[in-house]
Amino acid sequence: MIVTNKVKGSFSIRVEEGGKTVLQTSEIDNLITDAALSDPCPFVRVDYGGVGTYQEVSLCLGSGVVTAPAYADTNLGNQIASELVNGVNGAGYSSYFNRETGEGVYPAVFKQSQEVEFTGISGDLSEVGIKKGGTLMTRSLIKDEFGNPITIPVTSNQTVRVTYTIYSIIPSEVLGAGVLSTPHGDTGFTVYAPTANSILLGIFALHFSSPTRHTQSAYDDRKRFALFSSGVFVKNSDNPSTDGPDSIDLTGRTVTMRPYFGYEESSYTFDEMRVSKAANGASEGISVVFDTPMTIPANYDFAFKIQFGWERN
Repeated sequence: MIVTNKVKGSFSIRVEEGGKTVLQTSEIDNLITDAALSDPCPFVRVDYGGVGTYQEVSLCLGSGVVTAPAYADTNLGNQIASELVNGVNGAGYSSYFNRETGEGVYPAVFKQSQEVEFTGISGDLSEVGIKKGGTLMTRSLIKDEFGNPITIPVTSNQTVRVTYTIYSIIPSEVLGAGVLSTPHGDTGFTVYAPTANSILLGIFALHFSSPTRHTQSAYDDRKRFALFSSGVFVKNSDNPSTDGPDSIDLTGRTVTMRPYFGYEESSYTFDEMRVSKAANGASEGISVVFDTPMTIPANYDFAFKIQFGWERN
């Protein structure tokens, strides 16, 4: 069973002159490249999983070219300008992804927008893209309201503001189900989506190489999994699931985590495993609910394997 998240992007452009808006496009969908889906954390400078290196995120503009984007694209057709996204370090989309759809509505759409300002450029703008380091993560032609490619002529005395939005889409409330087999019997389980309205870290913030990182990590020694019984905390995982996952397949777009709970001198019972639980009670990560309570006998370990995946929307 693989818990799968989806990603998409869009942008809009505003051209200003003398403090007044002279052109404003509607929101235009873009293409997520193969390179983005093969990057551990495609839209942030930091690789939280320790798989890749730190690389700044930039927004790029192209001129004159109207060749249709393709998944295998590695560059814009004719790049004429580039600006860092989110600060001088090009931090990228490192803020919260906020829920756009209503509570309990699925697919659940979370989004984060960044505005980038360009000045002193001139040309016929025709395409937009995001790069991480020198690698193209997204690309799109500028289009009119009917979906037809257009160019936007700009001069050096005008200001171009591009608002670029990245979406994280959780397809359903129930993300998967399965059966856990143990020497003491089998039990079914169901994997539920996060309940939080804002997500900063982990797979649902498009950090593919660190799918279970969350904002409470610093407070629980980064032991990101915990067991509960009827909502009451029982035990943290003993492996900290540190900066890297147990294994990651960037080509296959899957990452595996194996939470491990070491033995206790007394037996314990649980009916739920959570990736995290924020102070306000909302889950920032998945919740695994078991059909019947599980009892781990004294001096027995307990381990669980879960895989996460990602794809274009």
